[in-house]
Amino acid sequence: MINLLPAWSGNLFKRLVKTPKIYLTDSGLLSHLISFNKDRIKSDPLYWGKTIENLVLMEFIKQISWSSLSLNIYYYRTATGQEVDLIIERSDGTVIGIEVKAGSIVKREMFDHLSTFAEEIGKKFIRGIVLYNGTEPIPFAKNLFAMPINALWG
Repeated sequence: MINLLPAWSGNLFKRLVKTPKIYLTDSGLLSHLISFNKDRIKSDPLYWGKTIENLVLMEFIKQISWSSLSLNIYYYRTATGQEVDLIIERSDGTVIGIEVKAGSIVKREMFDHLSTFAEEIGKKFIRGIVLYNGTEPIPFAKNLFAMPINALWG
């Protein structure tokens, strides 16, 4: 019923939050348990964002389970609050950072945590993606892109 998402740490000496995050495997059940409905989307966007993040994480876990690549999935958070929602680490140690946003318009600040993460880990960072509720893929900067959430199923 639940999935624990471990914290990623490329440096054992860095001050990072290392407590796993808890996700419910069924986003529909999650929505029911928190009494989530279309009225709550407008009145409490945080719930909407966390529900979308839960849905995306579960989709990645499903897709990674049948992938021929050896991939591990994590999240990243520093002691100062910088967070990247999902980190996909390949067997060679390279990583892809993913931020999940419920909004339908891409804004520069959506890439802030990915950019900081990329600077911190250097060459291990191969791509950063903001998944958003829009319709168009948008290149942002070198190795940073915005992609529609529905691209996960396309």
